[in-house]
Amino acid sequence: MSMTPNAEKNKLKIVQRVFNQLFETTLNTRLEFGFEEPFYLASNQEGRSVIQSRYDYLSSALHEIAHWCIAGDARREVDDYGYWYEPDGRSDQQQALFEKVEVEPQAMEWILSACCQHEFNFSADNLEGDVTLSEAFTEAVTAKVAEFWQEGLSKRSDMLVRALSEQFYDRDCQLPLSLDIIYAYLKDSAPLSKSILQLSSNIEAKFV
Repeated sequence: MSMTPNAEKNKLKIVQRVFNQLFETTLNTRLEFGFEEPFYLASNQEGRSVIQSRYDYLSSALHEIAHWCIAGDARREVDDYGYWYEPDGRSDQQQALFEKVEVEPQAMEWILSACCQHEFNFSADNLEGDVTLSEAFTEAVTAKVAEFWQEGLSKRSDMLVRALSEQFYDRDCQLPLSLDIIYAYLKDSAPLSKSILQLSSNIEAKFV
């Protein structure tokens, strides 16, 4: 399910417009893309919070939005939400810590990706290290998606999910989020790995 650069950028512009219409005035937060590295600026010179995503990459924007969606009031007052960040080349121990804090954001990113009809991929964010994602991490992310479905999302997340689904599906997305949205894009994803198929089956089993 590949997209041309123009198609991806067009989707990104829609996401940016939807996000900024929802939150620029109400929560004083904007989404901007085109940066070399992602970053959450708690307050710029105008006193506005800015979510900065990489270049024209839709996945980067959705991931950074996901962090914002799950961050509490106190964390949103601090640059990059006050999280530590180790660059590429992390050790096994450092990678384990990274995975621990990435479960909820990547679960939220998965839901946002599905609402945008965009392929989601688990990310180790450790290109230079000899480390791969653990099975425990992918299972934890999947379980968190199921938990979001069962228990509901925060008010901000719920508003964004509904607004994006109306843009990309022309319908109101009721929660728990319809399984067909994510499941269809899992099945159509390329490359389609055995682990992703198994994870999608695990999600489906939770709602039978």
